[in-house]
Amino acid sequence: PGCQCVKKGKLVARRRNPNAATADARQRRGRGRGLQGRGAGERGSRGGETKAAEGVSAASLSLAHSHPCVERLHHQDPRRSLSRRQAAMSFTARRKIQKEKGQEPDEFEESVAQALFDLEASNSELKSELKDLFINSAKEVDVSGNRKAVIIHVPYRLRKAFQKIHARLVRELEKKFSGKDVVVISTRRILRPPKKGSAVNRPRSRTLTSVHEAILEDLVYPSEIVGKRVRYRLDGSRIMRVYLDPKERNSTEYKLETYAGVYKKLTGKEVTFEYPIQEATAA
Repeated sequence: PGCQCVKKGKLVARRRNPNAATADARQRRGRGRGLQGRGAGERGSRGGETKAAEGVSAASLSLAHSHPCVERLHHQDPRRSLSRRQAAMSFTARRKIQKEKGQEPDEFEESVAQALFDLEASNSELKSELKDLFINSAKEVDVSGNRKAVIIHVPYRLRKAFQKIHARLVRELEKKFSGKDVVVISTRRILRPPKKGSAVNRPRSRTLTSVHEAILEDLVYPSEIVGKRVRYRLDGSRIMRVYLDPKERNSTEYKLETYAGVYKKLTGKEVTFEYPIQEATAA
């Protein structure tokens, strides 16, 4: 780039071949002669043009082999421009992530895909379940203080398959991403309300409220939501309290702050997670 020696894939010689000037002189002399001389001049002209063309092509070939820009073009093969990391990903862990619209995964998403591929290859319990599973995207977010979380988006049609191995998969991924909580969310799409008078009906599952409720259920899985309460503040804002099933308290209590932070990142809504107070049974 930046060199003017290469234009439209053809090499342009920087200096004119002296043979071309000789051919022009012969052609002018041939025009001033008689009919016989004219034929000879034309033959000389054709011969000179042939030599000039050969000279230009020879100069072009010599320039093609000696010019530094051409040497760089030969060395920069576009098929070899991929890095070793991308080349390795294309044959191994790349199949564990499929982004929408042909987008390329970033470095963190490739690390998550590589972790899934390693689990499939090394973990005998998850090998058969992970064989046909893949993710859509992954990102790392800050939730509270120095605490971080890994949000993994999976295709909606594979939601049931991921839920079957949710506990084991999250446990193994949290070992690989030590110090980070892993949450799995199904990919859903929100549709705009149809225009007034439009014959198109929007499904209930594609509304903003429905999608946010589904995200909440995916976030706390395998725990179940046993109650909700909305508190309205004096400034007009509101906060929602979500009560989780106390049966899963031992496995989810350390993630309550992560749940609140991730839900805030995904929906912009404030929510707190609690467990209902169990009244002591009378003796």
